[in-house]
Amino acid sequence: MNHRVALLIAGEYRTFETAIRTWDHLRDLELDVYVSTSGPSLTEHRIREVLTALPHATVKGIRIGNPSDDEPQIVYGVSRMILNWRYAVQLVDDSQLPYDALIVQRPDLMVAGDKRNFHAHLEHLDPSTLYLISGDKETKWPKDSPPTPQMNDQLFIGSLPVIRALSQVPYCELDTDIHRHLGQHLAHLPWKALWDCHPYAIVRPNVDPNHQLTFEYVRACAKEWWETTHGGTYEG
Repeated sequence: MNHRVALLIAGEYRTFETAIRTWDHLRDLELDVYVSTSGPSLTEHRIREVLTALPHATVKGIRIGNPSDDEPQIVYGVSRMILNWRYAVQLVDDSQLPYDALIVQRPDLMVAGDKRNFHAHLEHLDPSTLYLISGDKETKWPKDSPPTPQMNDQLFIGSLPVIRALSQVPYCELDTDIHRHLGQHLAHLPWKALWDCHPYAIVRPNVDPNHQLTFEYVRACAKEWWETTHGGTYEG
């Protein structure tokens, strides 16, 4: 692929060191990597060591956040995700390097499906469209009238102007539903969901890193973790 691609790893560190072992969709790509994250006992050296799992990646910038240094209203949760998007885009801007496509991915995500489809999205990118792992433009939430669109926050692909628009979504209250928040503030952008060819799972803390990291195993762990932690039925 002749396109120049940047990977923005943005979000809380969490299970990144396990999740990156599942990133087959990125392993063959030549990537410039920018990281904005936060977590206990993190160092730039440690992150660089983990990123060697992507053999064709070049680390261009790393920011390790400290919540006490950030704006007072930004707490762990939805707004911290948005904050990391902003810092990651700032790292790209500071580099002054041109890119044909940017991938924004949270550190604890596993993406499944045929990686050739993923590469095709990068190569045939519409520069005005935001590509996301899943979403629905006509979701009817129980209390929503009219229907409110929703977007998941795990992975995005787009040109720099489109990803910059994503990063400028307003901060919000801790208990805000991020999916509706994104749908509301990005409704003006053309966007396309990639769920059909790229199913995904969050690598939760109950995933055993010594277990074979199949999609089925990781997704079953995500279901168990969610239902134990939050109650109810896992639908993610």
